[in-house]
Amino acid sequence: MPAAPRGWCHGTPMLFLLVLLQSSGNAFSSEVPFNVPFQVVRPTANHTSMLPVPEALTRLSRHAGSMSIVSVVGPYHSGKSFLLNALLGDTQVFTIGRRTSPETMGIWLCRTHLHAGDGSEVWLMDSEGFFGPGIAESYDAKIFTIASLLGGHLVYNTVKVIDQQAVNLLEMLARRAQLFRTRSSTEPENIETPEFLSVRSFPPLTWVVEDFVQELPEEHASHEDPATAWLRSYLTQVNGTAGPAGEEVHVLSRLYSDVKVKPLF
Repeated sequence: MPAAPRGWCHGTPMLFLLVLLQSSGNAFSSEVPFNVPFQVVRPTANHTSMLPVPEALTRLSRHAGSMSIVSVVGPYHSGKSFLLNALLGDTQVFTIGRRTSPETMGIWLCRTHLHAGDGSEVWLMDSEGFFGPGIAESYDAKIFTIASLLGGHLVYNTVKVIDQQAVNLLEMLARRAQLFRTRSSTEPENIETPEFLSVRSFPPLTWVVEDFVQELPEEHASHEDPATAWLRSYLTQVNGTAGPAGEEVHVLSRLYSDVKVKPLF
């Protein structure tokens, strides 16, 4: 099994996926093309778990440059592909789904011409939409976990409103991701724990709401960041915890290094 190169998400190793990579033939050249999404993880036949795509992971293992991953997740048909295309300034890179069922399967990566503040290349991660027909909650949680663990920044994309049901679903996915990380980091002492499993928090989380239609109450509308204040009014507080200034500490705030909401349109 090849050694996993570093540089994934500001120095985080690629072990989560590349640990599954077996030595394989030279199916691809070492150069990864720009603005061409390719699948790195696909669902199993019964759509309950996932498998790596060996050819794609071989391509990744040969990429010498450092990467910063922006992971985009959310319910199916919530506009993830539209948002990704908007980030690239090109409407033709990610396919916009027109069917009633999810069209993006598993997890896809796309190399871009964008660069992060540290000079690393920005790669975009697209993922299968949550809450698709006949798909188990546990499968969605696996998608969300990969995005949280490998992303240098996590974008949760929805449409129209932020309500208690939407917040509960996001908190459920975040708790499952935390549980997976905790279980995976509990290894025998003679086995080195990958860096991305030992960090204390997940990356920054931005909740993007496309076509935001809510009229916010005055107490939130007057806030310098109204949409984020509105989200915090719904969050579940962690029992018996408070921040340095005595403020409430919520589930998402405890797990993610920063939490913000950005309405679109």
